Amino acid sequence: MQKGDENDINRLGYRILNLGLINESVQVSKLNTELYPDAWNVWDSYGEALANTGKTSEAIIAYKRSLQLNPSSATGMEALKKLGSF
Repeated sequence: MQKGDENDINRLGYRILNLGLINESVQVSKLNTELYPDAWNVWDSYGEALANTGKTSEAIIAYKRSLQLNPSSATGMEALKKLGSF
């Protein structure tokens, strides 16, 4: 895969989420973390998808991984605050 693909897959996950297909969005986001495990933004998006399904503990893990990769991520910090884990 070429470099732009992580962002393309990320956008696809959000499109699916916006269609109300939450579980499918989680699966696309999870696949993106498997393909790009060192990309902080895919972990952030995966956390968001998980949070939308009510899987709070899993979302926290994903957001924490995102922050490990990018400690200055404001979205990750804010999400963890909302989830009660920051």
